[in-house]
Amino acid sequence: MRAISFQILYDLAVKDVDEAFKAIVAADARRKKAEEQLIRLQQYQYDYKRRLQQSMSEGVLSSQAQNDQKFISTMDDAIQQQSNVLGQTQKQVATERERWMVARRKVASMEALLKRDQKRQTLVAAKQEQKANDEYAARAYRRLHAA
Repeated sequence: MRAISFQILYDLAVKDVDEAFKAIVAADARRKKAEEQLIRLQQYQYDYKRRLQQSMSEGVLSSQAQNDQKFISTMDDAIQQQSNVLGQTQKQVATERERWMVARRKVASMEALLKRDQKRQTLVAAKQEQKANDEYAARAYRRLHAA
């Protein structure tokens, strides 16, 4: 009975490892997406600034230059926000990896305990078999000498 309930706990621990791994994959996908969005924003800002410099060298109205500066400031804010999102997703990946490693260690510990219990059960069974063989041999010896 004890081995059966321990097996159930072991199966649940293995399931936790699988779920933790899936959580890592999902968190890493979110991280990659956030990173790609940040790169796109940075590239767009770079291209915009380059075009702006080119148009300023050709001459631009001060009102247009003001609008461009506001837009660049808005882009800076968006890039900062996306950098924060990326940082959060990186932390989530690290947290999920730690959860997965803890779950793996738990499974490894349970596997060691299961193996130890199996060895114990094997020894108990071997002792019982030896005892039965000894009893059979003793009875056979008694029968042989009683006759």
